[in-house]
Amino acid sequence: MIKKNILFIMLTAGLVFTQSIKVTDFSITYPSEKHFTIIVKAKAADIKVGSYAIKTKAAVEASLNIPGFTIQKDGFAKPSLLDIENLGDIDNGKYDEDKSDGVFKRTFSIDNWKPGMYSFIIRAHNRPAQGAYISDEKNFTIEIDKNGNVVSNNNLSVKAIEKKETSSLIKGIKIIEKKLDFPAKKSFRVTIKAEGDALKTFNVRFKEPFDLDASVPDGFERIETGYVFPQKIDRPALGDADNGAYDEDKTVGVYVRTFSVEGWPAGEYFMQCAAHNRPSDSKSEALIAEIRDICFVIDKNGSIKEFVIKKKENVKGEKIIIYKKEGIYACFPSLTKTENSDILITSFQTKIVRNHIDNQGGSKKMISCDKGKTWSETSSNIINPKLSTKSGKIVTFSAVGWVYEPEVNKEKLEKEGRIVRNVREGTIGYLSPDCKARISIDNGNTWEEKIIKAPDYVSGLMNLNDYSYVTTKNGVRLRVIYGKRIDGKRYEPFFIRTSDEGKTFTVYPMLNASPEVTGFGESVLINTDDGRILCVMRTDPDGFLYQSFSDDEGTTWSAPQKTPMFGHPPNLVNLGNGKIICSYGYRITPMGIRACISYDNGKTWDIDNEYILRSDGANRGMDLGYPLTVLLSDGSLFTIYYINPEDNITHIAANKWRLK
Repeated sequence: MIKKNILFIMLTAGLVFTQSIKVTDFSITYPSEKHFTIIVKAKAADIKVGSYAIKTKAAVEASLNIPGFTIQKDGFAKPSLLDIENLGDIDNGKYDEDKSDGVFKRTFSIDNWKPGMYSFIIRAHNRPAQGAYISDEKNFTIEIDKNGNVVSNNNLSVKAIEKKETSSLIKGIKIIEKKLDFPAKKSFRVTIKAEGDALKTFNVRFKEPFDLDASVPDGFERIETGYVFPQKIDRPALGDADNGAYDEDKTVGVYVRTFSVEGWPAGEYFMQCAAHNRPSDSKSEALIAEIRDICFVIDKNGSIKEFVIKKKENVKGEKIIIYKKEGIYACFPSLTKTENSDILITSFQTKIVRNHIDNQGGSKKMISCDKGKTWSETSSNIINPKLSTKSGKIVTFSAVGWVYEPEVNKEKLEKEGRIVRNVREGTIGYLSPDCKARISIDNGNTWEEKIIKAPDYVSGLMNLNDYSYVTTKNGVRLRVIYGKRIDGKRYEPFFIRTSDEGKTFTVYPMLNASPEVTGFGESVLINTDDGRILCVMRTDPDGFLYQSFSDDEGTTWSAPQKTPMFGHPPNLVNLGNGKIICSYGYRITPMGIRACISYDNGKTWDIDNEYILRSDGANRGMDLGYPLTVLLSDGSLFTIYYINPEDNITHIAANKWRLK
């Protein structure tokens, strides 16, 4: 079934794809305040570009009805006037304003469009031709202001992204120097120099060794996030203003503060120093920050000195850079391995804003035909084997996730109990409480879509990745997602479940009540060799991974138990014979990627022999991880992730390695 999606020939040099379509150029122009024009160029190899499709689903899900567009059966809104119904416009057809071969141009009016953000997909594909579906696509966003005009300077075409790539990420903060010195035997002084138009506040905080059960020294307090802050600061839970009451250096962009450690117990201390943009003048501006680690040790006599944690990598093998480009925040890779071969596919985001929620930017899809050693861009659509059913259907289901709205709707959504986050000036995002399913009976050529309603008490729900699915031996399909109840304090796991290959679905929580102390976020599932389902969960503010088991195909779950693994989010691979590997990001010094083995189907974990794949993360924003691991045919492991080293270029990388 999977092979139908891959057209290939075997050559002595390896696998070569013979049919492809690639969008080579894409731009948006604005002939007036009430119009936008799309121009897309595409090339095809051994196949013909049959038509061009423009569609949006994000706008539909955000209840932004679009005049001139019609909602199709698949849930997407497409132009009401098309050359080929439900598919798109043909090259040089009735609605193509450019009669050059391989160039498609079309202008749209935005008269009577509601204010808001409209995210679109423009796709070049081989339909209406039969056979495997071949396509390539680009994403773009149109913003309509409160006056009903298109905001051209906020739109993100591919050309705009490429221009950003040559310079830097949008609106950032950079720490250019950090220093720790000791003006007296029992005190330390922090110096941070930073630059950036967004800079507002500096902070100093600790997490280790102050876990949830530890006492906090005089002069400090633990806030709700679990971090330990000075009690006296200019801005509670945020830090000190540049040149504020506690800043000992009145130079703009330089922060100095001295702290006493009188009475602190002996031990190692891991301190984070940050420069960020809070409090923001805008109600919807996302957090912009840069963070550095400083570590010191207090000996039994109370003396203090700085120490540097050296790299502790203990894994041999290859480190591979898959995609790295200055000015691009590449993050959240997927990883699919084809059945009966070692072809690997990854797709990931190429953002121009260093922010998890802001969707400005694009994405890339890359393929490796040599067990992950080399990678190239591809438009091939390969279905993850996890998504196929015994009858041949492809069934995917997920939380709807983030929906973007104008900032004016923030108060209304908060009153409804929604989880609302700032995205950028004028735009907020909220987590939808709904889920959705997509079902294909023709190997992914066409899809049926449906909305799955969660219980009314759910505030919002979110996904992790395809490793959150399992299928039981009886054909029950289960996916773990996470979210909050409307009256809930912490995140918790929820499940989407179908026992009839997608005809019906249920959404339900793991826990009987919302957690009060430890929240459970990004989670994954795996079938164990002893017939159980194992769920491993990210936690906050604890930081350790927790786990739970089900013995009845995901209907009920054991109480979550703490594991010895610190980090997030988790990824699980069953290696057979009771052996399971869990990989995870490690976001305290030394930051990097780690893995741990269970030899008894997840009951215990061999943390004393933890694998450290990377320990060179620079802690610029505490941002790296989301590893995914697959087992290759030669017995090696391939682990993909994103990482941010000292050069501050967040990129997609991998390790090809073996267990000891």
